[in-house]
Amino acid sequence: MKLLIVVALCLHGGTAMILRGSSVKRSQAPRWMVSYHTDTQHQFNCGGTLIAPRIIHTAGHCLRKAERDGHFVVTLNDFLSDTPEKSELKRTGSDWYLRNKKHSTTDKADDYGLIFLDKPVSVCEEEEYDTLLAPIIIDSSIFPNETAVLEPASMMGCSITGWGLNEKGRYDPPLRQARPRKMYTVRGMIYVVKYDNDARACNGDSGSPLVCKIMNIPVLMGNVAGGIAIDDEAVQEEKEDWKKCDLRRDVYSYITRQMPVLEKEIRKRDMWDEFVQAQRRCASYYMSRNGNKWIH
Repeated sequence: MKLLIVVALCLHGGTAMILRGSSVKRSQAPRWMVSYHTDTQHQFNCGGTLIAPRIIHTAGHCLRKAERDGHFVVTLNDFLSDTPEKSELKRTGSDWYLRNKKHSTTDKADDYGLIFLDKPVSVCEEEEYDTLLAPIIIDSSIFPNETAVLEPASMMGCSITGWGLNEKGRYDPPLRQARPRKMYTVRGMIYVVKYDNDARACNGDSGSPLVCKIMNIPVLMGNVAGGIAIDDEAVQEEKEDWKKCDLRRDVYSYITRQMPVLEKEIRKRDMWDEFVQAQRRCASYYMSRNGNKWIH
């Protein structure tokens, strides 16, 4: 697979986030966003991203509990993470791929994985918006060139969404979001230096996607992998989890580094053609709302 090369250094936006954040309007909730649970009692665990009818992308460290439980319960079209809703669609996943089984507090480049659903979902086909499932775009074959270098000026509306801890120390049932103001890439990781309103990712946001919209087409940049402490001693002394998040720099595992491995794992399960077809169909779906223009 040809890789999308992204250069992302400084971005500007206008929305706050999970810590010191704002809720996403239900009508504007991203249709690729997934919450997943490690039991049948709707107990929220992490965020994730729908990338194909049977494939969820998430953080690797979120998958470790599955090695004990043996399955996941995935909620698509979710909005309130703690409440069953009519528009929700549930699937189970008993197969997964975990890139790095060893947790690292400093290297987050390989903190990613996949959940393979037992049954597929329909994508980019339903006309009713409340039930539409539209995977995020990561297949660079939809682009006109073999590679695409995306300059910061061309990136509009970069954001992260999630259900993690808020500034009151509680998990927020409504989906929340934030926009990075400055970020950079190092050794397969994306570091977010600053968000609007001094926001932060926090516990529960792991696995959630960092997305940039280019010409109104959403492109997956990476997943929340955790945070790297700015001051280790201060983090250890702090008692409240949400305050610890303020003492860390958010780190995302970078999709460009992941793609060769993801392709290999998807091919192992004979889902590659399904993945590519869904990506192209959904690219057309997004383009139809963008005057049928390619990303440039």
